[in-house]
Amino acid sequence: MVPVAVLLAIGSCHALSETKPPLTVISGGVEGAPQWTFWEIDIALDRAELRLVDKSGGAPLVAMVPDDAWAALNGGYWLNDYKPTGWAKDHIRQIGKRRMPGAMGVVAVKGNAVYAGTIKNLPLKNPDFAIQN
Repeated sequence: MVPVAVLLAIGSCHALSETKPPLTVISGGVEGAPQWTFWEIDIALDRAELRLVDKSGGAPLVAMVPDDAWAALNGGYWLNDYKPTGWAKDHIRQIGKRRMPGAMGVVAVKGNAVYAGTIKNLPLKNPDFAIQN
């Protein structure tokens, strides 16, 4: 079964009573283009868990975020019918198929190693988490 709505949730690997989030968020803008903003997220990979979250039939983003999540990202990796545009994988499952065209980008994590680049140059074997656009 293919999930019909998916997002990335960043949860803690530790008890919910942990008060220090496993991430730092910085927001900013682009000089000369105030309508363009960004959020930079620095994730403590030794204390965080990256998860794909889905809800059959789709749902508003707020309804999909797990109670233990510190953050949730919807990065536009999904088609209008909620199928992934490429490969999406976490430590539990894989959604979509890994596509190999050289120009396709991927963000992948294995342990504390992070790779962002083309899928053909992915150095991490069997990553714990990956999103390919």
